[in-house]
Amino acid sequence: MYGLPAAEVDGNSVLAVFEAARKAVNHARDGGGPTLIECKTYRTRAHAEGMIDFGYRTRQEVEQWKTRCPIESFKSYLLKNQIANAAELAGIDEWIDAVVEEAHKFAESSPMPPKDSAATHVFADPIPEVSENCQKVESARVETASSARPSPPEEERERTFPTCSEPVVHPIITEHPKSQGQNGRSPSRKPRSKR
Repeated sequence: MYGLPAAEVDGNSVLAVFEAARKAVNHARDGGGPTLIECKTYRTRAHAEGMIDFGYRTRQEVEQWKTRCPIESFKSYLLKNQIANAAELAGIDEWIDAVVEEAHKFAESSPMPPKDSAATHVFADPIPEVSENCQKVESARVETASSARPSPPEEERERTFPTCSEPVVHPIITEHPKSQGQNGRSPSRKPRSKR
C-alpha cells in the first residue's frame, strides 16, 4: 500500500498497537523506511464538545463500544496476569489526576497568549527558498489586486486571507466578548469526569 509496508490493528488493544509500533520502529531503525499503521478504533464522545451526534449512530452503538475501552481492557489484562495490583493502578490514576489538575490550574492562571502566536508550533518553519518564492507570488498578487480594484477600508484589511506563513487572526473571534472570560481569559471549563 502506497509503496510501503502497512499493518491493520485493533486500535482499542494496547498490546496490538504496541506490537505493531514495535515492528514499525525496528523496521525504520534497520533502514527499511516508514510503515503505515491503521489503528481501527471508535470515537465514543461527540465530534466536538456540546455536539449531539446521534443522527448517524445510536446510543446503543456508542455504549457497546465503551465496553471496549482500551484503558479499562489493559487494566484488566494487568490485573489478570498479576503484572500490577489494584493499589498500584489506583496510584497511577491519582498521579494522572494530579498532573491534569496542575496543568489546568497553570492554564487558567496564565495570561492570554499574544495574537501573533496563534500559528506557533502549527506549521513547520518555512524553507528559505519556498518562503522567498511565496513572498514574490504574494507581492505579485497584491500588485495585481490593487490595480484591479480600490483598497478595502482599514477596518476590513484585518479580515483578508493571510499570506503564506502568516498566522490566521480573525478579530471577530479574538475580540468577541463571548470568547473571553474575566481578565480576558477564556471561561473556565470543568474538568472532564472520570470514565
